[in-house]
Amino acid sequence: MGIEGGSAASNALVQSTLLGQLIEHADVGALAADSGRYIAANMYACTLTGYERAELIGRPVDELCRQSGSGVMSLDCKDGAAIAVGFRVVNATLAGLPVVLSLFWPV
Repeated sequence: MGIEGGSAASNALVQSTLLGQLIEHADVGALAADSGRYIAANMYACTLTGYERAELIGRPVDELCRQSGSGVMSLDCKDGAAIAVGFRVVNATLAGLPVVLSLFWPV
């Protein structure tokens, strides 16, 4: 039985898993924040910033980026360098909780 043949619940679970894997491995940085601190980061966010995931989790948002909305900004990296990234910040829900999701990519 393929994905299209399962129940609505299994399709939702499969879709959620697929999207999670896509975001984890995409060449787009993704950081989720709650109460001004990062609570989740994908692999590309770690690659771009030079931080390990454990170093990003719990870090205040304003240590890395100082803008919201969308456009181009400077992202502060672990080594002290700043890189120009395009970005989009949106309100989202993660595991039923409201979070701020930042997506960014080199420009």
